[in-house]
Amino acid sequence: MGNISNVKIDPELSSLIRPLQPEEYEKLKESILAEGIRDPLVVWRGILVDGHHRYKIAQEYGLEFRTVEIDLPDKEAAKEWIITNQLGRRNLTPMEASYYRGKLYESRKLSRGGDRKSNYQNDSLKDTAKEVSKEYSVSYATVFRDAEFSRAVYLRCKLMLILSRSYIRGASWQSLSGAVFA
Repeated sequence: MGNISNVKIDPELSSLIRPLQPEEYEKLKESILAEGIRDPLVVWRGILVDGHHRYKIAQEYGLEFRTVEIDLPDKEAAKEWIITNQLGRRNLTPMEASYYRGKLYESRKLSRGGDRKSNYQNDSLKDTAKEVSKEYSVSYATVFRDAEFSRAVYLRCKLMLILSRSYIRGASWQSLSGAVFA
């Protein structure tokens, strides 16, 4: 059985996990309290990569759980595994699917390296987009739009975090909006 103290949470990896709506979380909690945690939590090098919501409930109620270790070469592979796993969820909205396809494309693109200036690199990017488009039955252009969407979501969240921290430190919203939108 899993030991709560042996499981680690990586904030970067856990940020890739789709948050549950409050009613989804309550239904999961009711199910777990009635039947226990049936599916093992998935860990990579002791870091949780799947089962974050089940883990949270286990912590809250002191429940036992099983873990299964997956073998991945590095953190980038762990990110791609999480994204691919999220894309397999039945309850994704179209926007969430778009976001995760964009993240997957970006992840695979980065794993192939390059500076986008050489012909070889451009061919590799096109191959990556074709690969993702084929996997998820969407057009090549959709994959590029998905990537733009996922980058925009990331940048907006990052901006909101920066603005919130500045506001907490005493900056006024007026001074922040003037600095950001000037």
